[in-house]
Amino acid sequence: MEGLASTTDSIQANCKFVTRLEKLKKLFDQSLQKKQENIIFQNRQVEIPQWVDLLNSYKEIEKEHNEFNLNNVGKMKKMDQSEIDLLNVVVRLYGDIHKLQPLLMDVFDWDQIGSILFNRHWKVCRSKWMENQATSIVDHPWSREEDAILSQLYEKYAEQNKYNKWSLIAMEMSKICKSSHVRLGKQCRERWINKLNPQVERGPWYKEEEIKLLVAVLNNGKKWSLISRRDFDNQRTENCLKNRFHTIIKRESSKFDKHKTQNKKQNLQKINLEDENKLIEQIIQELKDESFLQQQSDLWNTVSKKYHISQSDHLLDIIDNSFQVVIIKKNKINEIF
Repeated sequence: MEGLASTTDSIQANCKFVTRLEKLKKLFDQSLQKKQENIIFQNRQVEIPQWVDLLNSYKEIEKEHNEFNLNNVGKMKKMDQSEIDLLNVVVRLYGDIHKLQPLLMDVFDWDQIGSILFNRHWKVCRSKWMENQATSIVDHPWSREEDAILSQLYEKYAEQNKYNKWSLIAMEMSKICKSSHVRLGKQCRERWINKLNPQVERGPWYKEEEIKLLVAVLNNGKKWSLISRRDFDNQRTENCLKNRFHTIIKRESSKFDKHKTQNKKQNLQKINLEDENKLIEQIIQELKDESFLQQQSDLWNTVSKKYHISQSDHLLDIIDNSFQVVIIKKNKINEIF
């Protein structure tokens, strides 16, 4: 069988009936034949074990997968540390053979690695490899350059109607930025939604918005993605809606708590769905009343400023928000429509 000459040669195409273990053995043998300087990934060097040790480790992980699949049909076993260690070795072998840094690998390369690791999806392999590297890969402040590149890439993918291809966007970002840290697709998505998207409203909340949020929770439950899309036209983010909901509940619940206790937070956590809905309904009514009073106050302030009404003047009536106001001032009656 022909060897893995380049990243464009598919292992599966050339070795149609080759098992995953045989693919791993081929990588191992070709890595020894290269006799080249090993590539150092980030700040960590992955040691390649002897084939006997690697074989035993692989068979043990394969046994765990088989046992899991017997009792969990249709599910995929979570990648534990032993499989992550194997992933690091496979990435190292693949990089040595093709003279590739992992950050420069594309979807095809990670897909080939995933085919050896019990048919893992390429996104899982790439994400797990990055998470297992230095902490700077995952936790690092965003720079202006990264924000600018992320915005450009999002617009590029949006033009192709690929709004949710965050893993591809993250992969392309790592190639453009060429920094010592990289971003996961999830990080790119959260950064865009919460910080960079110009359509997102980040201003103060009004009572009308809070009422709309609470009504949406009553009707749909705490499905923040659905509420953001359907009730707020994506102008308020999922995270923003969730945080605001809990802020409202915490702020308003004390008004309806007849038996206040020091452990109020714990009581709120134990509240059942039915009681929570009743509380939300009470808060909605309270906010509506406050909103109405605020509108009346704003109307009075507007009228008083426009017509120079002093505190000694008497406001007789405001009829059904029709803005028909009758004012007695200095024995004169002015009608304002």
